[in-house]
Amino acid sequence: MTDTTPVPSRMERRARLMKAVNVRRAMTGDTRPGLVLAATVAAVAVVTLDTTILNVAIPTIRGDLHTDLASLQWVIAGYSLTLGSLLIVGGRLGDIFGVRRAFVAGAVLFAAGSLVASLATTIPALVLGEAVLEGIGASLLFPASLATLSRTFQGPARAKAFALWGGVGGAAAALGPVIGGWLTSDYSWRWGLRINVVVAPLAALAALAALPADTRRDRRPPLDLGGAAVLAGGLFLAVFALTEAPDHGWLANRGAGLAVAGARLWSSSWAVSPVAAAVAGAAVALLAFTRLERRRAQARRDPLVDLGLFASRGFSGGLLTAATVVMAQAGTMFVLAVFLQATHRLAPIAAGRWLLPVGLAALAGAQLGGRGAARTGPVLVVRAGILVQLAGVLTAAAVLRTDVGWPTLAAALALFGAGAGMASSQLTNVILAGVPRDRAGAASGVVTTNSAIGAALGVAILGAVLRVGTVNGVAGARWALLAAAALLTAGSAASFTLARRQATAAPSPVEPRPTVRVHCAS
Repeated sequence: MTDTTPVPSRMERRARLMKAVNVRRAMTGDTRPGLVLAATVAAVAVVTLDTTILNVAIPTIRGDLHTDLASLQWVIAGYSLTLGSLLIVGGRLGDIFGVRRAFVAGAVLFAAGSLVASLATTIPALVLGEAVLEGIGASLLFPASLATLSRTFQGPARAKAFALWGGVGGAAAALGPVIGGWLTSDYSWRWGLRINVVVAPLAALAALAALPADTRRDRRPPLDLGGAAVLAGGLFLAVFALTEAPDHGWLANRGAGLAVAGARLWSSSWAVSPVAAAVAGAAVALLAFTRLERRRAQARRDPLVDLGLFASRGFSGGLLTAATVVMAQAGTMFVLAVFLQATHRLAPIAAGRWLLPVGLAALAGAQLGGRGAARTGPVLVVRAGILVQLAGVLTAAAVLRTDVGWPTLAAALALFGAGAGMASSQLTNVILAGVPRDRAGAASGVVTTNSAIGAALGVAILGAVLRVGTVNGVAGARWALLAAAALLTAGSAASFTLARRQATAAPSPVEPRPTVRVHCAS
C-alpha cells in the first residue's frame, strides 16, 4: 500500500521546530538570560538617551528647521506628555497580549518614530516622529522591559539584573548631553535620533530570540478602555501641569498664554493660570479612575490597575520611597546644571561634562548594590544607598561656591551618584518582587509613571527654591540642595516601611511560572 502522507516542506519543519522550542521555553523557563539582559538594557538606554540628546540639540534644530523656540519646546514636552500618560496603559497591554509582543511592538514603533524624526524638515513631522510615535513606542517598551526582568530572573541573579538595568539608565541620563553635544557639533543632530533606528530593532531581535512565545489564553481579558481613557487624560494633565508651571505659574497667570498649532487655547489676559486648570482636571480624572477601577474589581471584571497591589507594603512603600528619591535626584541635577551655567558661563554640553561623575558613579553603585542585594537583600541596599546619596548632596551643599572647582564638586557628585545607583535599581526590584506575573506589565507601568511624575515634581519644587534666591548666587542653589536632602531624609524614613524579606511574585493563574537557572558573573 502506497503511503500518501504529504512530506512537510523545509519551512513547515522549521515552523514546527520553532513552535516546539517556544512551548518548551514557556513551560520550563528556558530563556537566554544574557540576551534578555542585552535587550532590556538596550531598551532603557535608548529611551533614556533620546530626550537628553535632543535637549542639547535644540538650538541647532531651531536653525535647521527655521522655527521658534516655543514650537521646539512642544516637541520635547509632547514626548513627555505622551510617555507619561500612556505608560500604565502600555504596561497593561503587555499583560493582555504578552510582554514579548509588547516589547517588540514598542521597539519597532520607537525605531520608526526615530527614523521619521531624523528625516523631518518641518515641525509637524518632528512632532509626529518624536512626540507621537516614539512616545507610544516607549510607553510599550519601558514597562515591558521591566516586566521581562521581573518575570525572568529570581534569587541573586534578579538583584544583579535590576542593578545593571538601573545602572545603565542612570549612566544614559548623565551621558546623554555629552553624546548629544558631540553628535550635534561634529556630525548632525539627526544622528542622535538615528542611533535608535539601529539599537531598538536589535533589542527587538534579541527579545524574539531570548524570550518564549507569549502563552495563548482561552480567554484574553479585555482592555478597560474607559479606565484607560480617564487615566491617560488625568496623567496627561498632571504631567502638563508639572512641566509648564515654571512658565505659566501655579495659580496666577504670568505666562504668554497657550497656543498649539496656531490655535489659542489660553489667553495671557486671563487671571488664572492654565496650570491651575490642569491640576484641577487631573485631580478629578484620577479620582474618577479610582472609582471606576473599584467598581470593575467588585464586579469581577478585569481592571486596568489592580488597586489591591497598593495594600502591599513592598509595593506602596516602595513607590513612596522611589518618588522621594527620584524627586531629589532629578531636582539636584537640574539645580546644579542651572547653577554651573550661570556662574561658570558654561554651555549645556560643558555643564553635562561637569555632572558626568554622577552617571559614571551611578553605574558603579548599581553594580555594587546588585552584589550587596544578592547577599543581604535589596531593602538594606536601598537604605544604604539613600544614606550615601544624602551624604553626597550635603557635601555638595557645603562645598558649593561661585568659583567651585571641578575636582571639589566631582567628589561630592560621585558620592551622590553611587548612592543613586545603589538605591534606584534595587527599589524597582523591591516594588515588583511580590507582583503576580499576569500583572507585571501594569505594575511596571505604575513604577515608571511614578518615576516620571516624581522627576517632574522634583524639578518643579527644587527649581522654585532656586528661584527664591538669585540663580547665579550660592544661597538659592544651597537651599535647593538642602531641600533635596530633606526629600532624601523623607525617603530614608519611608524605606523603613519595607519588609527586609520580600515576597516573591505569585504565579499567574493562566501562565506557568518559569524557574530560570542563571549563573551570573560576580
